[in-house]
Amino acid sequence: DCNRRALDGVGKIAILERPLPASELLIAVARALRSRARQHRAKTYLQERLVADEKVRSLAATLETRVIARTIELSNAVAQHALAEERAHENEESYRLTIELGSQTPWTANTDLEVLTFGKNSMEPNALIDRDFRGRKWLDFIQPDMRDAIAALWQEAANERKPLDCELLMRMPDSEYRWHRARGNPRLDSDGRIMRWYGTIENIHEQKQADARFQQMQVDLIHASRITAMGTMASALAHELNQPLSAVANYVRGITRLLSVANPDIAAILAALGEADRSAVRAGEIVRRLREMVTRGTVERGPQDLLTMVEETCELALIDAPSLGIVVRFDLQPAIVDVDRIQIQQVLINLLRNAVEALQGTSARVITISSKIDCSTCYLRVTDNGPGLTPAVAARLFDPFNTTKTGGMGIGLSISRTIIESHGGTISGGPSPDGGTMFTISLPLSTSRSVVR
Repeated sequence: DCNRRALDGVGKIAILERPLPASELLIAVARALRSRARQHRAKTYLQERLVADEKVRSLAATLETRVIARTIELSNAVAQHALAEERAHENEESYRLTIELGSQTPWTANTDLEVLTFGKNSMEPNALIDRDFRGRKWLDFIQPDMRDAIAALWQEAANERKPLDCELLMRMPDSEYRWHRARGNPRLDSDGRIMRWYGTIENIHEQKQADARFQQMQVDLIHASRITAMGTMASALAHELNQPLSAVANYVRGITRLLSVANPDIAAILAALGEADRSAVRAGEIVRRLREMVTRGTVERGPQDLLTMVEETCELALIDAPSLGIVVRFDLQPAIVDVDRIQIQQVLINLLRNAVEALQGTSARVITISSKIDCSTCYLRVTDNGPGLTPAVAARLFDPFNTTKTGGMGIGLSISRTIIESHGGTISGGPSPDGGTMFTISLPLSTSRSVVR
């Protein structure tokens, strides 16, 4: 019993009741070792299985979380896509309404200028008809006299791959031609070839008519201003015309007396006839220039010799300068300017007559006309040594109906500014550095050397 209790404390052992052969003992030990190995493998497998199950549960939880998150993302994306489609539809509808209610009509055309699509414009009473345009060429609807020019512009835009912007006369459904403004832009492929033209067309007929009426009103006002200027110069012109006409009459009477004698002096008669002829020519020249100034005509810009234009103007505007004791000085550089001669002479007459009136009451009376060339511009100045301008007058110098003259209309300088600005130039007035008043106008130089007569 004591030995058994001692053995129990050792652990798990097998007590052999009787001795075993060595071979059986080896078999028993091998079986025991294999059993222990299987137990160890089973334990390892169970531990790995527990770890794997834990990983599976963790992955399942992570996957579920990701699926939920992805589902939420997809739901948000679907909602945003639906919102974007709704907004795109609203924008498309707004664009369509804007186009239909606006003044511009969209169109597309192929490279042969055949109209592929043509929008509708419900606000235009004389709208172009879609069915009349689709499948037809643009040039078929352009006024015949303009087709070659528009075709050349379109070809230039196509060659240079640049936008087209032009005004043209288009045939309307009532067979009348009206002014339109066409804009087009080419769409290019990856190789730079034109695939299609996109653009708009706008009816500007009423605007063109309004511009024409406004231009005609300006022409009428400028003409009225010339008549007024000639009216203020009437007494001086009458006096200057009276001198050559009186001279002609005196020479004729003298020639009559010379011819009444027995042996008339032929040399004296010829000399008298020459003087009468020169006086008649001078009177005729004054009348001719006066008639040119007051005759209504179209604006015709072209190359004009500055010196000749100023000389002709001074002969008319300063016709009474010698009798008034006014000295006229010139400091002009030769130049060819691109202007309408009559209109620029009208401006010069207005400035010169203002200078003549400003010199009334002064002792030394001098008017200086000078010019300066700078790049593509000619600056022409009219300066007097009169009392000058007060700050109040200078501030409103070119305002219409602003005048310091008794009975003056106050439109001379205003119209002068309109004329100069229509030529692309400027006009300014202020005190002269040497005292008095100086007006400066800028005129574009002409690129042509051939003067228009």
